[in-house]
Amino acid sequence: NITTPTTWGLTGSPYMLNGTMYVASAVSLTIEAGVEVVGGTLKVCGSLVVRGTAAQHALLRDVVIVPCGLSASQPHLIDLEFARLQGGSLYYATGDASYGSLIVRDSELSGLTDYMYIWYPTSTSVIERSILDGVQLSIGTDGGGAVEIRNNLFKGSHAYVEVWAAYSKPVL
Repeated sequence: NITTPTTWGLTGSPYMLNGTMYVASAVSLTIEAGVEVVGGTLKVCGSLVVRGTAAQHALLRDVVIVPCGLSASQPHLIDLEFARLQGGSLYYATGDASYGSLIVRDSELSGLTDYMYIWYPTSTSVIERSILDGVQLSIGTDGGGAVEIRNNLFKGSHAYVEVWAAYSKPVL
């Protein structure tokens, strides 16, 4: 479990996860450019920040990324830039609201095993300039934050965006 701010750099790569690793509330796990993370589950109660570059993406292969912001007073942040997610899942439906926010920029998501379920973001969530291969998005907003989806490439016959609730903030 990660209980203090932690950075995973190239020196320890690849990081092999077995089981579930928790990122505690108010704590950040940063994954740097060129790092590979394989398998397991990251349950994010604090912040997960993935910072690849245009020349060197970070790779998360068969990793399940689950937000655990069960309260609007303790939101999570999952912020992926220049990341490649291959397999695994991101924001799968747990049956609970996942208060927090998601940012996906300049990334590639492919082979995800479940659809992405963005439910009640607490601030604006953004998915932009990314390649979403077969990715299915299911979105619901209340008064907390909007979801902005722009300038992406959706590939595959099963890719879609479904808005099942937009009580006050828009989905763009």
